[in-house]
Amino acid sequence: MQRRADFGRIRLALARSAHFKQLNAVALDRLAGLGRLRHARNGERLPADNQRLWIVVDGAVRLTARLAHRQKVHAVLGRGSYFGLAAALGEGAFPLDVHAAGPTDVAVIDGARLRGILQAHPSLWRYVAALAYGRLRLALGAMEDNRLRPLVERVIRRLLGHASSYAIVEGEQPELRMTQADLAGMVDAGRSRINVALGQLAADGLIRAGYRTITLLDLPRLRSLAGGEVEAF
Repeated sequence: MQRRADFGRIRLALARSAHFKQLNAVALDRLAGLGRLRHARNGERLPADNQRLWIVVDGAVRLTARLAHRQKVHAVLGRGSYFGLAAALGEGAFPLDVHAAGPTDVAVIDGARLRGILQAHPSLWRYVAALAYGRLRLALGAMEDNRLRPLVERVIRRLLGHASSYAIVEGEQPELRMTQADLAGMVDAGRSRINVALGQLAADGLIRAGYRTITLLDLPRLRSLAGGEVEAF
């Protein structure tokens, strides 16, 4: 009974994920059937340096890069997002540290079982290649944003990108589990500048910054200020 409930939650998360919803129903069933639901406490480290694919079902995970004397936040991934695809395919360990940002449920898919499905259904490799290319394009786009765009625009694009990983219901105001320090690291800016940018957006009624959260209050207006198409994280 518990396994059936886990399957249902994973299947729903995949169906509403910006990254997986294009799969047909049979492929979604197969992928969800491989998953095992795992709960992580706030701050718990997830061992992403193994051959597994991880999909966020509920909550969020913080990805950080280990530098010489500090850590730099790469992303805070919410519902519908994923990490570890290359590692699951046997292409090396996942290069970032991963910790739960608040109570979080993730679907864990063993790489060997995933590769078995791909070998049995070769047409799915095209989809996997598209996912891998999308991650590369996303990383290059984030670098370009940080180099060329004004700070407020960078902040808006990053917030929208993280909110867009999971299907948004009309009129919804998505709440992102991220701190101002997280955001500062992701858009390559100091905390004081981020505080000013968020204060401006809050004064305009576009966002609300809470304790370890940022809520997007007016998605249409934010999209109009994003300076172009935003890709989902």
